[in-house]
Amino acid sequence: MGFCKKKYGLLSLPFRFLFVHLQNSYFTIWNSAEMDLTRFSQCVEREFALFETKLRECLPCFDGTMGQMSEYVLRQKGKRLRPLISFLTAKTCGEVNEATYRAAVVLELLHTASLVHDDVLDESNLRRNLPTANNIWGNKAAILFGDYIYGKCLQLIETKEDFELLSIYSKVARELPQGELLQKDLSEAQNHDINSYFAVIDRKTASMFGAAAYTGAKTACRNASYVEAAEQFGSFKAYSKIPTENNFTGKEVAEKMLRDNDITDVSVRCVEGQLTDHYNPVTKVVNLSKAVYYGNSVASAAVAAHECGHAVQHAEGYAWLQLRSSLVPVVNFASKWVMWVLLAGMILIQSFPQLLLAGIVLFALTTLFSFVTLPVEINASKRALAWIDAHRITSDSTHPKAQHALRLAAYTYVVAALSSLATLFYYVMIYLGGRDD
Repeated sequence: MGFCKKKYGLLSLPFRFLFVHLQNSYFTIWNSAEMDLTRFSQCVEREFALFETKLRECLPCFDGTMGQMSEYVLRQKGKRLRPLISFLTAKTCGEVNEATYRAAVVLELLHTASLVHDDVLDESNLRRNLPTANNIWGNKAAILFGDYIYGKCLQLIETKEDFELLSIYSKVARELPQGELLQKDLSEAQNHDINSYFAVIDRKTASMFGAAAYTGAKTACRNASYVEAAEQFGSFKAYSKIPTENNFTGKEVAEKMLRDNDITDVSVRCVEGQLTDHYNPVTKVVNLSKAVYYGNSVASAAVAAHECGHAVQHAEGYAWLQLRSSLVPVVNFASKWVMWVLLAGMILIQSFPQLLLAGIVLFALTTLFSFVTLPVEINASKRALAWIDAHRITSDSTHPKAQHALRLAAYTYVVAALSSLATLFYYVMIYLGGRDD
């Protein structure tokens, strides 16, 4: 599936697409050492161009100090990660619309105002290799300009949909200064422990990214589970930077977990690509992507332990895993032909409705597989977390991050199962409607 593609031709499966696209984006960012921003930005080039126009309209460059400061700040744009996340999430869930643009502009203005105030608080003279606003116009002017930007945010809240986002805006506006003041206090106290670091980034970077993903999804669709998943996805990237307690790599975590469970006939192998972490019960190999295999982050450890959890299930004869393995050949066959059969069935529904019914049966098999997968994945995560905690792979401060990481991973399987069920009902309704005609 192409990265920017949003429809499956005539079938238009928004539920199924959301899971696949969100899961791909989520794990790509999780497992990548560096994001290829150009590749992501190409998907929303038109949206970015219109966003820049709307942002400039909000800060008109009129005469006087305020206009000069507006023009100067607009020229200092960064990577625009927040609108990028917002637009990609919106296109994943539906379509970018005027509410999406307003939300993206509000968040970017909140971010800009916080930077202006931060520079005053930090007594910074440079930002992005250019003089800061307070360096050029002084602290008083910079503070007033930041306040002016906050006022512009309120001015953009126009519709009922905008007011529904007030809670997330207020959360960001509250947490950004909290994070900055906490960072100042910790710096003055020379407190640089890992708990303090988490507290700061949770209130700053993660808070803003989560809000960007949330508003993108909220303005594009009304499904609460998708909106919640989007917010969690937006704040997840921080976990890929948190080191494990013993600096173990994913490979070392996997090998140790296998040894501790007396499993000697399973090997750990590094494989190319992303989304490639899996346990193969036929070859008895735990396959880890490069980022996980060599990474020493909490996320890498969690993924490695999770895949080894499947190896433990296999060794113990876990019933749900055995059932899922038995379904694999059937589901592989169904997945290969289901879309073709469904497409042909929809075209020939008036003359040959049995073909669509056959497609529905094939799709039902894939839906069944999604639901059988749930207990397998959840159980593997529980095993992984219990082992990680018992063997101090994570500290007291980082263990909740591993829990959250695996909970987010499990959540994607829940979304997959529910979206597959919704799509199944979609085809059933088409079949029943076609027969009634």
